[in-house]
Amino acid sequence: MTSRIFFTLRNQKAVDLKNTHMVNIPIALLSVALGHASIMPGVHWESFIHTQTIQETINTQANKSSGEQSMVYTENKVIIDKMYIRLVNNRAYILNNNATALHNLLNLNLNITRNLVNKWIYLPKSFHQYAQIVAGLSMATVVNELQMNGKVIKGKIATYNHQKAIPLSGSVPGSSIKQTVYLTDVKAPLPIAVVDQEGTNRSVTYFGPWKAAKIYTPLHYLVYSSHLK
Repeated sequence: MTSRIFFTLRNQKAVDLKNTHMVNIPIALLSVALGHASIMPGVHWESFIHTQTIQETINTQANKSSGEQSMVYTENKVIIDKMYIRLVNNRAYILNNNATALHNLLNLNLNITRNLVNKWIYLPKSFHQYAQIVAGLSMATVVNELQMNGKVIKGKIATYNHQKAIPLSGSVPGSSIKQTVYLTDVKAPLPIAVVDQEGTNRSVTYFGPWKAAKIYTPLHYLVYSSHLK
């Protein structure tokens, strides 16, 4: 199971936090929390994804128009791939430690990508996978990925990740993934964590702090082109 937060994007409008007379209804409570999240300046989130043999750790800072992300893939406890992404003023930069992964991503000869390992590469908006690569760095992505459909059940207030939390359980739209979102137990709630489960595959994502962070352009980088050497 791949990270849904990394691969999708959709804008969300804020919910009026003053209109909270229906917050005891689970889906209304979730809407209030996502509305509050959508107006925050930024958020840090960390996701842990487990399948039978592969583990993926994604560490992200998402701001309104910038962000950075690291992804580490481990197979049988051995790191097989590391990728880093930065988005600054709509300019995307990537760094990867795996020549084969770069070969697949950039569509360049493997002999070339061996020389690009562990180097920052600037990707212009014209790059064919630009939108997919930067999707996970958006605040709107976080809001979108916490949507649920069908019946949403509100559980008992409990402590989760050292915080008093309200669990809301339901399904991910268009899939068989079962999802539980944990919200802070306050008047203007925010997501604390989300747990996705599909068969034996499981992912856990933790959110916070909900604030922006400065993202810097790499000091040294190469500019991508199909003729890069």
